[in-house]
Formats: sequence, C-alpha cells, structure tokens
Amino acid sequence: MTPVERLVAAGIRPDCAAESVMWYQAQGDDYGLQKYLDEVEERHALRTLQPKPCGAERGGLHCPGAV
Repeated sequence: MTPVERLVAAGIRPDCAAESVMWYQAQGDDYGLQKYLDEVEERHALRTLQPKPCGAERGGLHCPGAV
C-alpha cells in the first residue's frame, strides 16, 4: 500500500494525503513521512475502537453493557 493509500484509508482526504506525501518527499524526509503515517494510522485506530455514545434517551452515556 502506498503512503497516499495509507493516509486515505486512515480518513485523510485524497488531495490532502497526496500533498502531505509530496511535501515529505520533497524534503527528503523519509523518516518524518513514516512517523506521520504511523501517527495518523494510530489516531484512526483509536477513533474506531472508542465506543459510540448513545443517544439522548440514555443520557449520552456509552452503551456497552448498558441496559
């Protein structure tokens, strides 16, 4: 998977992903690009693992195991 594809999969708009990758590559900063990719993917993974809040009918509390 290319760096742009990785960013898009993590929720970054395709145009922004391409621009970010081009910027890092223009700087010759492969380490910085890899670090950025890892951070974006980690944030995306954390967002997808967080429980979704319930609606107002439950006071907006998190639902897992709620009755």
